[in-house]
Amino acid sequence: MLEITDPHVIAISGAAHHPILTATGDPGDLVEGTALRLTPAELAAADAYEVGDYRRALVPLASGLKAWVYAADHGAREDDSSAG
Repeated sequence: MLEITDPHVIAISGAAHHPILTATGDPGDLVEGTALRLTPAELAAADAYEVGDYRRALVPLASGLKAWVYAADHGAREDDSSAG
């Protein structure tokens, strides 16, 4: 769970802790869910709502199609720790 500190997001969602996807690199790891078709405006609104701890990533679905998901934004921190 991700602790949210943005008061606006907490007020809208009603929760200070939100679930978050984390990439493992294991193709056997799956997440069940529902894919929704969004307009560009709806996708932009979702991007504006999500806090900086999330990043939008394009991932493959079991159907072979691809979809956007919001996942943990650990890339920059992991990249920084391996630099040197």
